[in-house]
Amino acid sequence: MIKNRIFILLILFVTSLEAKWDFKLEQLARSYPTGFYLKSNVGYSLNFWEKDKKALYGYGRIAAEAQTSFVVNTASVIVDFNPISFVNLFGGLSKTNRNISDISSFSCELVTCRGKLDRSYYGYRLALGAGKFFLMGETKYTNIELTTGNNRLFVDELSSTLGSPNKDRLEQHTLALGYSSIMTLSQFNRMNNTNQKSQMHYLLYRKFFNKELELKVGPGFFRSRVQDNHFSIISLLTWNIKAGPLLSH
Repeated sequence: MIKNRIFILLILFVTSLEAKWDFKLEQLARSYPTGFYLKSNVGYSLNFWEKDKKALYGYGRIAAEAQTSFVVNTASVIVDFNPISFVNLFGGLSKTNRNISDISSFSCELVTCRGKLDRSYYGYRLALGAGKFFLMGETKYTNIELTTGNNRLFVDELSSTLGSPNKDRLEQHTLALGYSSIMTLSQFNRMNNTNQKSQMHYLLYRKFFNKELELKVGPGFFRSRVQDNHFSIISLLTWNIKAGPLLSH
């Protein structure tokens, strides 16, 4: 009888929490390294406490994501846990199928560009804001395994670095700093076993067409794994069809 009462109370507690679903679409294009993708993300989040709907709340979220550049196709499952809205802990799993014949600065005859990749990742995000100023940082660790390996170094298309035969670990640090509609975006990548590094830095303009549609676009440079610099332009179009909570993937 006591167990039944506890179970009923738990059910009532969970159903009293604010749960909601969200959905967004993204389109990215980059001139160097040449990149393009279309991405969809649908999630379901549950607030487990709330004092202020804008910032003072905590939530958990699970999401499914599909991304394609036509030659690279990825399906992912992501879990977000935010003890407070502006602190994000996350983890996920993804499967990627690649049918690439050419990648900027790589010879696909010497290294592995094709095949299937399994990724498992985790990390954290932090966002701060004051007036029109904002700051967001992210650290992410990704274990990568080439499931159709051939004992050659493999290309990681996310960081434009080479991983050791069949498996490696990618470390990424991202920093965004902005004021109103102007922001800087920097990312630092390092592949663990090969110690290959790359980085990118952009100055972006943010244009909001309405509450749901946002465009980020601007110039910058990409420093490759051999430490030479290349001019690059990037654009990211985001359509929040139904917006998710702060810092959700």
